[in-house]
Amino acid sequence: MAIVAFLLFILLAMNIMALPATIYDIGLAYDLSGTQKGSLQLVIGVGAIVAALVGGYASEVFGKRRMLVVGLAIASGSSFLFARAANSVSLHLYWIPLVFLFCLGCGNGIMEGLTNLLTMNLHRKRKTLYLNLGHAFFAVGAILGPIIAGYLTRMSDWRSIFYFNGAFSLVLFSVVVLSPFLPFGGSDGKKVRRIHIKNLIANKEFILVNTSAFLAVGAEIGLVYWLVEYMRTNEHFALSQLGAGFTLSCLWVAILIGRFVYGWLVESTSYRFSLSISCLGGALSLLVFLGTNSLTLAIAMIILYGFFLSGQLPTLYSLAGDKFPFYPGVTFGAIAASIGLGSGLLPHIIGRISDLPFLDLRGALGSCTIYLVILFVLIWQITGKKTSS
Repeated sequence: MAIVAFLLFILLAMNIMALPATIYDIGLAYDLSGTQKGSLQLVIGVGAIVAALVGGYASEVFGKRRMLVVGLAIASGSSFLFARAANSVSLHLYWIPLVFLFCLGCGNGIMEGLTNLLTMNLHRKRKTLYLNLGHAFFAVGAILGPIIAGYLTRMSDWRSIFYFNGAFSLVLFSVVVLSPFLPFGGSDGKKVRRIHIKNLIANKEFILVNTSAFLAVGAEIGLVYWLVEYMRTNEHFALSQLGAGFTLSCLWVAILIGRFVYGWLVESTSYRFSLSISCLGGALSLLVFLGTNSLTLAIAMIILYGFFLSGQLPTLYSLAGDKFPFYPGVTFGAIAASIGLGSGLLPHIIGRISDLPFLDLRGALGSCTIYLVILFVLIWQITGKKTSS
């Protein structure tokens, strides 16, 4: 079952990276403005947030395996339909592909929470290690996705990656349907008491854990989203697209390697120690990166930043599993929604800050250090309390 969970992480990453890898070609095909291209990513994010929340609750009522099957079916169908619609509709009907992208976001949102839950239950006593391993395979998918997209685009066109992801989703759909057992744990399909769900959502620690996930993904994706532009426009670096892309690859490779060792660090120490070191090390690395004019030192700090932040999200999932073991579908669905919101909103805020007349992109990226300092404070609050009833 571990293989199924890790393949789901790879699929999820490839689904998420498909649009960024092809957005330039999509813009040329439809003659889209920057705002219109931005709306493509927006509808995916909105779909993921809505579906993560609704799917988390639905998984408690109808069963987690059934909802995972639904998520895979939606992801597969919407990938095929988006590629097909984008090939056949004209610009004035461009809202039709938007609908399919929204559905793709819904499939991703359902899969994200349930894939993390499945991975956590592979080995309950070593859940942090397994979650970090799972997210390492997400990084594998994030690296492979653009490479496969580039190859398929060269061989055919940009639609090919969506056909590929649709077929990949269909294969995993068949595997999940035919699997005799998937260890989700929890109340799976039993009667859900709404008062318990309401109390969970209103729980202060639950809110703090979700806020932490919101900030953690903002600090990670904030640099991922803006790194290439920063390395190309900074007067001391002024890298080519290829060179700037190489620095982004360095960041993802560091995240990949870090996730293979981060789970061991948590097991050997504690949630508080590992996440605190992650926040402080990441903030310091980013400050040095933004302050240096040396390309070698900048790349070294990019690698350190990725390494320090690599295990934050899977470890927060594990922490939530410890704190809130009842109704895990709702818990992980809410965290997936918080991650979706943070990955869309906080990089957007960085862009807004960079447009201010007295700041530039360097100053705007410095906001990621603020996210990490706030996250550090929240971690100490969460880990300093006993589990709420």
